[in-house]
Amino acid sequence: MPAYSTTANGYNNLWNKATLQSDDLQRLASTSKTIIKNRARYEAAGHTINHLELWPLIAALHWRESSGNFNTQLAQGDPLHSVSIHEPDGMGPYDTWEDGAEAALRLKGWQNIDEWPISRQLYEAERYNGFGYFSRGVNSPYVWAATSLQQRGKYVADGNFDANVWDQQLGVAAILKDLLPRINVVIPEKDEVALWADKVGDVLEQLVMLWNNRPEKLK
Repeated sequence: MPAYSTTANGYNNLWNKATLQSDDLQRLASTSKTIIKNRARYEAAGHTINHLELWPLIAALHWRESSGNFNTQLAQGDPLHSVSIHEPDGMGPYDTWEDGAEAALRLKGWQNIDEWPISRQLYEAERYNGFGYFSRGVNSPYVWAATSLQQRGKYVADGNFDANVWDQQLGVAAILKDLLPRINVVIPEKDEVALWADKVGDVLEQLVMLWNNRPEKLK
């Protein structure tokens, strides 16, 4: 599995490069409006792991897994009130969608992650589905479908990759790119530690320049 630390810049670059496919704009708009209507439920799911701010990402995963069906498990889209048979299997049954969402997010360890810049959100979205596309050198349609970065190929079932399939679902990045401006949210590209490191680097660079350009000492 690729490490976040070695892929963060790549996810940032892809996010900045990606544009929405014009044919999907109407569908994206409809999806975003439905998500916003259910904002309270997605916020409740984020609250269970102390990350209320992740509700747009949680909503995008929900749409990807089951087109926003609250009678399914967030983990894999299986029926909410049954034990799941798809990966991750053996989960459930759950009384509420929020209970299932909390279980899914905790399974991935999201409660242990402090900083969530856009690179982290995209990395975790791909990890949520699996890095099978990454190992094949294909942009994951789970993340990039309905954007200019989508490529042909899809896992049509667990472990079953079909290189000829064009994923018709909306990807997580596409949903976020349409949704975030509608709710006036801007997600930073870097976490606080990285931003601090950049500032320290800038200061050190200035100090080096001052030292190199210092007047010669008086003799």
